[in-house]
Amino acid sequence: MSSLRKEVLARKGLPTVSEDGSNVAAETVPSTSKGLRRGTMMDVTPLEWNEFFDRKLSLNVSDGVFCVYTKGDVGPIFYMLHGGG
Repeated sequence: MSSLRKEVLARKGLPTVSEDGSNVAAETVPSTSKGLRRGTMMDVTPLEWNEFFDRKLSLNVSDGVFCVYTKGDVGPIFYMLHGGG
């Protein structure tokens, strides 16, 4: 079992988005046997791709669009597939 999965299971789930619709949620942290206490606020605002990459290419494929993100012109190549099932 991965350490991330162990951490999520130990917390009894993922942090939630606050009820007022903002992207800041209170992280629930296990406390004593008497229950849970509120921890620090966590910012869960999505980050923009251009904070990490130089260019975004949208390639049309038979099933839709495949996005390719690039950073720089030299160095190692990392290939990552997210949501591949």
